[in-house]
Amino acid sequence: MKLLAIASVLTIICVAESREYFRDERGKTYVIGIYGERIYEDADGNMIERTKKTRGVEINADVMTRFGWNLFQNSTANEDSPENFVVSPLGPQLLLSLIAKESQGNTLKEIIDVIGGDGNRKLGKMVKLLTSEVTDRELSIATAMFVNADYADSLKESYASEGNKSSVLIASWDFKNTKKVQEKYNEWLRRSTNGVIKSEPLSVDRDTKMILTSSMYFKGNWIFEFTPHSEPLMFKKSSFESFPVTTIKSVYKKYHYGYLNDNNGEWLSIPYNSTEALLILLPNKTKNFNQMEDFIRATPSSDISDIMDIINGRQEPNTLVNITMPRFKIESSTNLKESLKKMGVSKVFDRDAQFYPLKEDQPMQVSSATQTSSLEVNEKGSVGASVSKFAVVALSIKAPVKHVNFIVDRPFVAVVVNRLYRVPYFIAQVTDPRDY
Repeated sequence: MKLLAIASVLTIICVAESREYFRDERGKTYVIGIYGERIYEDADGNMIERTKKTRGVEINADVMTRFGWNLFQNSTANEDSPENFVVSPLGPQLLLSLIAKESQGNTLKEIIDVIGGDGNRKLGKMVKLLTSEVTDRELSIATAMFVNADYADSLKESYASEGNKSSVLIASWDFKNTKKVQEKYNEWLRRSTNGVIKSEPLSVDRDTKMILTSSMYFKGNWIFEFTPHSEPLMFKKSSFESFPVTTIKSVYKKYHYGYLNDNNGEWLSIPYNSTEALLILLPNKTKNFNQMEDFIRATPSSDISDIMDIINGRQEPNTLVNITMPRFKIESSTNLKESLKKMGVSKVFDRDAQFYPLKEDQPMQVSSATQTSSLEVNEKGSVGASVSKFAVVALSIKAPVKHVNFIVDRPFVAVVVNRLYRVPYFIAQVTDPRDY
């Protein structure tokens, strides 16, 4: 079986205020409480309504954060990884969850160890929570199962039923007509990504029985737009290479800002006009990080989870920051198969995989899992798209200071996250932003 996944388009933008208000489906404004609940207030600031706490979802979100960061770390270690690249972890998680429903033995155990024991149920719940939010942004997440017409009647009813419960589109295609299959696939791509991804080569042959695919589309805007900066910034790619880059600027607004563990670097959260934010992780100049991979390896997923705790409404932004950063646009392809194997998911790619979605219990294996992604950030916002075919020291919030200059003049990591549910959408390594 060949596994294809398509993860997301993302357009995001924002700047933090000391207190952020959101609007629900009724048009009423609310703030986010320390447990992720919505708090509605009257004109004098008195609470008049409080929704149910969502701490139960946060437990699963930590697993999602760990999966996303580990996928990113292992992708940077791939020999074929480009200098600039971006991954979208939610798509692979959804597809592994779908495979787990009809897997057994070590194949199932490996998937559970990576996505969590209750990943099937909670991932579906998480997607519904993400897409049901009514904020100033667009977000759609779609998962589909395209079955070879010769095997459509052999698909287990229980598997199809579980797919329908999880809002998975199930369709039967004639895989012998490869041209028509490619056309249908491209049409689904365009529709599910709002035209951002128009086509992706699809390899289908007589052994292909099923295509699993997941797409994500996000579009949002900064609360306050950045302004183009007239003077170019010298970007130091390495000890031997520097070059001027076009920059954008935001002058002294309040942001969440702090330091990474072991003083490996500093981080900044730039919120969008929604519950999403762009995290910038900037390596410490004084640390001897010969490559970005060294910095990424030195940053544990627990650092990202701790940042999520800080930016999801539990602490208000308390640092005035002057931001200068490059505009950038990157596109990359990642071999998810190799990355997932390094994370411990290998049996599903072997010939003895125990994946049984058909009635006759014929085992199937995943032959490939790749992801093509794109991310763009400028003064208006950011757009991202991806296609997947499949010791401990607490972080600190910097004490209130009058001014901090946050100058992104060297390779960095950019992470687009949902602050409320602590879910990473995109994680990118930016080494050379000149391709904008």
